[in-house]
Amino acid sequence: MLLMLSTIESPVGGLVYIVIFGLGSVGGMLLLSGIISLPFILTAQRFTVMNRWIRVVAGVASMTFGIFFRLGNRFRVRILLSFVKVFTRQFLLVALPRA
Repeated sequence: MLLMLSTIESPVGGLVYIVIFGLGSVGGMLLLSGIISLPFILTAQRFTVMNRWIRVVAGVASMTFGIFFRLGNRFRVRILLSFVKVFTRQFLLVALPRA
């Protein structure tokens, strides 16, 4: 945005560009959030178990992304491998029928 803004000579044109860029950014985020929320909305009434799992997976993915973002590059591989191991073990315990 700043690179493009430096090529605009008029201050009014620059302000218009910033407003259009801001509205486009907000509109894009609104559209993407709406698309991401569709599985939650469509499964809320009829598929309550699936809705619960979608929410759990979305929450865990969100927390995992936050942890990875905060910790940086050093610990990402170790944490990812341990998370996959624990999540796989928990999923198999819940998903597989008990004998």
